[in-house]
Amino acid sequence: MTDPMTSLRTLASDGAAAVTTAEIVWVALPLRRPHVAAHGAETGREVVLVGVADSDGLWGWGECSALSSPTYTDEFTSGAFDVLAGSLVPALMAGQRWADPGHPMASAAVEAAVVDLALRRSGRNLATTLGATTDRVGRCAVITGADTVPDVLAMVTAAVDGGAVMVKLKVAPGWNPGLLAAVAASWPDLPVAVDANGSIADDAQLLAALDRHGVSYIEQPAPAGADELQQTVTAGLSVPVALDESVTTAAVLDELLAQGAATVVNIKPSRVGGLLAALECVEVAREHNATVFVGGMLETGIGRATAAALAATIASDPGVASLPTDLGPSDQYFATDITDAVVVDDDGRLVVPGGPGIGRVPHPDRLDECCVRRTTVGGR
Repeated sequence: MTDPMTSLRTLASDGAAAVTTAEIVWVALPLRRPHVAAHGAETGREVVLVGVADSDGLWGWGECSALSSPTYTDEFTSGAFDVLAGSLVPALMAGQRWADPGHPMASAAVEAAVVDLALRRSGRNLATTLGATTDRVGRCAVITGADTVPDVLAMVTAAVDGGAVMVKLKVAPGWNPGLLAAVAASWPDLPVAVDANGSIADDAQLLAALDRHGVSYIEQPAPAGADELQQTVTAGLSVPVALDESVTTAAVLDELLAQGAATVVNIKPSRVGGLLAALECVEVAREHNATVFVGGMLETGIGRATAAALAATIASDPGVASLPTDLGPSDQYFATDITDAVVVDDDGRLVVPGGPGIGRVPHPDRLDECCVRRTTVGGR
């Protein structure tokens, strides 16, 4: 059986060779509620979609999940659109190298689109092609924007009632640990993690409180790039530390894990440059006996279906220690997605889309309704 990374390389090559036209679409969707993290708040979601078509009119789709401002990473929506329209997609159309390490999220969108196209041309599904043997994945609900005990308890109640098997609370400097205590008192057996988005390395009081509470892990306590500070924080904690923003490539992850900066890794294909790069990160984590999970980026159905395929692949691999995915149903974020909704089953597990490719396509009317800007690139 061909290994997943070899399969992805072949699919990307075959899909790229088949492209005759491409479209870049910047879309904006309102969020049901603001998504609040230490690096800022998103009240709406703007992403850039890449569509590629072959001579038979078959389309494949990928998503650049950069945020609207360069807060989470250096990439942002309007800049990604310009890079895709002005550089990466024209390079694809010219048969040149289209992946750019300086723009991993934009590159991930192109990779996903050509892989989706290649899979649709052969009638295969992404998750099963990568080796997934399950189409249901347990999930962790991310709790944001709650700064009072009643609010956080209401949000956790909704998450648990919806089938989440774990919750993660967004934290920032000065955050009230009493919120964590209230959750633990109401659900003593519920695994609870926290995510600082690189903001609490200097908040010794909060770090100590989180450590005392025995959270499942503290995600990204130090800023990305502050490797020595990250190691110092990790060494002073008894609970596991997870990395998110710090993980930019498999090589960087290898170095961080070797230095003891973390034992848990949040892998987002969009952040590291695509599915192939994400699988490389999984292999590095395996070598270091680190635990992994797939994180979310407030994706539309296009990006969420792609990430869900990776989550199912990891969950199906007995050689990789894994945690529930952060990916939830798309109607958790959007009243109306641009695709058919990515859903959960009756037990609250994320249902990995089946069917050809990633299992989701944008509805043309929704693209028109949500479109901010679009451009078509032809030439083959």
